[in-house]
Amino acid sequence: MECSRFVLLDECPGNAESWFLARCFDALLAEGMRGVVSFADPVPRRTASGLLVMPGHVGTIYAATNALYTGRATARTVKLLPDGTVFHSGVRAGSPRLLGGREPAFQQVDRTVQACHSMV
Repeated sequence: MECSRFVLLDECPGNAESWFLARCFDALLAEGMRGVVSFADPVPRRTASGLLVMPGHVGTIYAATNALYTGRATARTVKLLPDGTVFHSGVRAGSPRLLGGREPAFQQVDRTVQACHSMV
């Protein structure tokens, strides 16, 4: 199982992340799951104007739950749109299977370019 996104609001009480992860891990174990893979992304992301939209993280909550750090994944280049969102290579062509409900990348670009022009 891969944990691709883990987000809690800042309003959640202290230790909410590790408490919630422990409940998830218990439920997965009860279903027969024996491992979870997760990735941290330490690189901050900014919009074209410099506004911080994602500060980056190093997986502190996983360390707090005694997760095993097994090393870094293969480095890759991430393309960012002017609003700071990631331009995913898997959705460039608009493949419905790869999109998973997201809009095709060319529509992301069109929408972002239009938004940038409206700010001028």
